[in-house]
Amino acid sequence: MISIRSPRKSVREAASPTANASFQELSSSESGDTEDSFHLQRPHSTKKKTPEDGQTPKASQKSKEKNKTPGTFSRNQPASVSAVRTPINGSGSVLKTQIQQILANQNEIIQQLNTVKKDVKEIKGEMEKRKLETNEPIQVPNRIRSAVKDAFLNGQQSNNLSWNCSKRFMDEENLELTDFIKKSVQGIAPEEKIEVINAAIKRYFTSQKEAENRQKKNKTEIHKKRQATYERKKEKLKRRKVMIEKKSGWSKEKKTKVHQFLQLPEAHKYMSSDEEVDNGFLSHPYSWESEDWRKIKDSLDKKFLETCPPRSKRLLAKRTRGSVKNQEPPNVDPTHSWVLNED
Repeated sequence: MISIRSPRKSVREAASPTANASFQELSSSESGDTEDSFHLQRPHSTKKKTPEDGQTPKASQKSKEKNKTPGTFSRNQPASVSAVRTPINGSGSVLKTQIQQILANQNEIIQQLNTVKKDVKEIKGEMEKRKLETNEPIQVPNRIRSAVKDAFLNGQQSNNLSWNCSKRFMDEENLELTDFIKKSVQGIAPEEKIEVINAAIKRYFTSQKEAENRQKKNKTEIHKKRQATYERKKEKLKRRKVMIEKKSGWSKEKKTKVHQFLQLPEAHKYMSSDEEVDNGFLSHPYSWESEDWRKIKDSLDKKFLETCPPRSKRLLAKRTRGSVKNQEPPNVDPTHSWVLNED
């Protein structure tokens, strides 16, 4: 038997020209630009291959090539694997420039933030300083007070300006009159500090606001009193109408006459006015009431006291008759003239 022995070759000699080229490209890509592609070569194993039993080296090689799956690497065939590295945004130099620009922008933003923090700190310090200064009341000369008052009246009368006292004197809605007063006072006293003028305007605004609140409060109190008087008269009319049918000693004609008068739309206005005092109420009869009408009222009220609950009786017992209240006689139909006196 003739044995065929293939000579031993070095790794570099065994490599195909394709593999040698791949090694050269890999070396050049390591020293060249990042845009160039590089190739990775899987080297051949240096282990000597033994032919399969019963086959010659040539037949064994053909059998392996026949059984080789497409798309796979052969053990004896050198294969090169290529991996192309693509930059994110253009070449490496462009990417480096962009990164440097981003870092420069970040540094600029940080500097701006530091400047803002410094400004805020200075503003806070100034506000604290002013706050300490405002704790001490500013002395306003009398001539500045008078100048503010005159400018306020002049702005109201000549320019039809006004303050909304529900706002602050420096709010936009009040700014027109405030500026008018400030300029007027500065024209009279140009040497005066603006802090003094502002303090004078603020104090005058506060006085106007308090006066307006007092006026509103007085109007509210007056409205409450009028509403209470109205309610008392309505209640008085109601209970007198109910008591008419309980007057057994009255004739039918008398009951009808009184009932028709109390049914008038404005009958509650004809009830006597009650004034609230410390010990109860003072009832003031009207000057136009006839004696007959007063007796009928007293009779109806007495009948109610006889039939009302104890609590209501205590409240009504606190009412006493006071002085006569002058009032124009009501304009009623002649059929109701009996309620009017002859004077």
